[in-house]
Amino acid sequence: MTRNWNKLDPIQYFNSHYSYIKSRSQLQKEDRGLYNKLLKKDKLDVVLPDYIKTDPVKLFKQQYSRVTNRNQLRKENGSLYNKLWKEGKLDEVLPEKLRRDYNKTCPVELFHKKYSYVTSRGQLYKECKGLYLKLWREGRLDEVLPEKREQRDWKKQDPVELFKQQYSHITSRRQLKKQDVGLYSMLLRENRLDEVLLENQNKNHRDWSKTDPVHLFKTQYSHITSRIQLQKEDFGLYRKLLNEGKLDVLLPEKKGYRDYGKTDPAELFKQQYSHVKSRTQLYNEDSGLYAKLLREDRLDVVLPSRDSERAKALEEVVKRIVEE
Repeated sequence: MTRNWNKLDPIQYFNSHYSYIKSRSQLQKEDRGLYNKLLKKDKLDVVLPDYIKTDPVKLFKQQYSRVTNRNQLRKENGSLYNKLWKEGKLDEVLPEKLRRDYNKTCPVELFHKKYSYVTSRGQLYKECKGLYLKLWREGRLDEVLPEKREQRDWKKQDPVELFKQQYSHITSRRQLKKQDVGLYSMLLRENRLDEVLLENQNKNHRDWSKTDPVHLFKTQYSHITSRIQLQKEDFGLYRKLLNEGKLDVLLPEKKGYRDYGKTDPAELFKQQYSHVKSRTQLYNEDSGLYAKLLREDRLDVVLPSRDSERAKALEEVVKRIVEE
């Protein structure tokens, strides 16, 4: 669209349409016509000051006094930031956080003044890494954030007994390591982890020459009722039982091989699956019987589809109308 600059004031036009623009290059990209008009009338400095000619400190105070840190200024106006940096004037408008002089500042006092709300060492590390490291180097972390557990004398304390007293609810080594890395390390060092927690169930690291898989199943997995469930909970044990041919002893297949030459699938359904209400339910409970009925095109005999039910209902209606 051609604009009539005899009737339009370019400065007002800029303020009403492009007040968000912070640099000349940005204006040149978005509206070259307006940029050229302002340039010809020597009014670019009115709307977009040239940082070479303008005092950057003054400009900062006029337009960016709300900015509180250097990163924010860099994002909002990179040109002004660079100008201030090149002229060494950044400290005038946004001084860097002063490096602490711990010869004059006690780290413990600083913690109590500014970080008394912090409740853990991890939290302090995130909020003020410098203070955390200073306290750690001076061995004074315990003064402000003592370890949850006192140092234990393993010569007087048996780690296995301690586990039984305090951690009997734990079921995996990873869980113990998270809750008490000291106890975990001691048990590992003394090679006694197997006394309290068998190797991770999902990894086949067990010494089967010392472990009877049938006994292990009966003591730890007696609640399991299917092979799939055992496979999910402990694949290593499942594979061991399978390799030794002992799965049938503990979890016999629910359905043996059927001889459908002697067994009628529809009769079998009526005898064992009369409670089933849908084809999906039958497939989940006995996929073999479902497949046999499907192959013989007899699913409608035991579980009519909705379409066949509608067809039968329609047929009955038609018969009644004809009879009347």
